[in-house]
Amino acid sequence: MNERMTFAVVVGLLAAALLAVGCSDSVSPRGPAFDVAPTVVEVTGLGQLGTGSPSPGNNVQTFDFDVKSDLSGTLTYTDYTFPDTLLVGPTIPGTGITAFRTSSSACSDPTKGAEFDGTGQVFGETEMLNFTVAVCDNGPAGSGLDFFSFSAPSISYSKSGTLTGGDIVKSTTGSPATGQLTVTTTTTGTSLPSGYTVTVDGTTSRPVGINSSVTFTNLAATSHTVALSGVPTNCWVSGGTSRTVTVPSGGTATVSYYVTCTTPNQPPIVNAGSDQTVLLGLLYTETASFSDPNNDGRWSYTINWGDGSSTSGTTWSQGTISASHSYLLGTFTIRVTVTDSHGASGSDSKVLTVITGLPGLPGLPGL
Repeated sequence: MNERMTFAVVVGLLAAALLAVGCSDSVSPRGPAFDVAPTVVEVTGLGQLGTGSPSPGNNVQTFDFDVKSDLSGTLTYTDYTFPDTLLVGPTIPGTGITAFRTSSSACSDPTKGAEFDGTGQVFGETEMLNFTVAVCDNGPAGSGLDFFSFSAPSISYSKSGTLTGGDIVKSTTGSPATGQLTVTTTTTGTSLPSGYTVTVDGTTSRPVGINSSVTFTNLAATSHTVALSGVPTNCWVSGGTSRTVTVPSGGTATVSYYVTCTTPNQPPIVNAGSDQTVLLGLLYTETASFSDPNNDGRWSYTINWGDGSSTSGTTWSQGTISASHSYLLGTFTIRVTVTDSHGASGSDSKVLTVITGLPGLPGLPGL
């Protein structure tokens, strides 16, 4: 920017620019007519970057703008380092707003910001300068939270920061801004579920197939949370089931879920054997067998003898397991439990009766 400009000229120019805001633009093309007023987003700002007074030689930048999404508006931007002022308005030929975006990635919440491009004229010079402004309405006036950025890439110029004075306001007039959200699911693997449920903002839910999509319409053009539920334990979702997405005004946001499923772990199948009757005084041997559909060894086993005692062990192979135990007279329920390496367990039981003599024969002498 030209360093020849004096502070007095800058002050006079700012006053002239402010008076020009109310003037009509007889050159700009007339906008389309609407039966219902369209949604218009507007950003206004009056403030300062940098500390100290706005005087020549100080690293202070001031701005005054009022820009709408219909591409109308004015801007006065002064950098007192030089000092130089850039002007945009209907009374300055060749200047104007050329693009407007209703959100800005410069903001922690993009929906609280906006960006606009334009062509302005540096006071006292004939050249036109293309620029981009990004703003964030992060808080009330004086909070020190609002953000302003001005850049002119063709001259490698950029200034940005939180306001040290003033305020930025973003507002919407006309019909509420809305958009759409499409959620898509892709599921692969085995033992697949029949479907899921998609919920937006914890309130609106719709079913969706495992390889399908569902669209939510008339959502406010802002940030939304999306959750996928109904996912069985044998499936997992890449990136998790909860997402955050910003729905654009008049557009469609998309969320994609990729789900992978595996066959659930099957527990071992145990056979404790048939019920038995045995003689008192004989050491009893329990012989059980098991198989595992997933061959998920090694396996641990426990034989509960039914009299308050048990025997445990491990094995690396499917098939037979056995252990011995001494009993008193009575009837006991023996329960055999086998657990695979991933914690899935299978069990079977049998009844053991201990007597003094075999059925049909007299009891043992002295008993």
